[in-house]
Amino acid sequence: MHARIFIRCCLLVGLPAVLAGAPQVTFVGKATRLIPRANLTRAERTQQLQQNDGVAENDRVRTAAGGRARLELADGSLINVGSASELVVHAPTGATTATTLELHYGRVRAWVAPRTGAGRLEVRVTSTDPAVTEEVILLPGEGTAVPTNRPPQPPRRWTQEEMQAGYEDTIIP
Repeated sequence: MHARIFIRCCLLVGLPAVLAGAPQVTFVGKATRLIPRANLTRAERTQQLQQNDGVAENDRVRTAAGGRARLELADGSLINVGSASELVVHAPTGATTATTLELHYGRVRAWVAPRTGAGRLEVRVTSTDPAVTEEVILLPGEGTAVPTNRPPQPPRRWTQEEMQAGYEDTIIP
């Protein structure tokens, strides 16, 4: 009987030391809607993203064909990730006050919460080919295309038809 109590006490005493060595995770938001599902990759580990799961700095969110995901950032901004898309969310760090969405491929639509000071939301579009390092930064109302294994096209103001197609590709009922 005493041996069991002693072992349990040792395990409980050792647990905080193990947890203290775990890397610190900075959450930037959470998944609020998934249709039908999306995957999340954190530190080389991929798992199915569940509704209300936290999304941390440098997490990769990926949707399959026909899939969609809605993320709510800590500042209240809403990000709709379209079908067959992949993005990484970066929180503001150091001197920058910008939250950054790094879109590797696919479509994303954002409703940006009113921000104070110089805070802003940047969308950076990059190619999935590591040999292509060019990126573009999009402003509200702008769009771009990223052909396979090619650099992103220069950003431009989208037509009403392009905006409607983007809306339809990212809508989450």
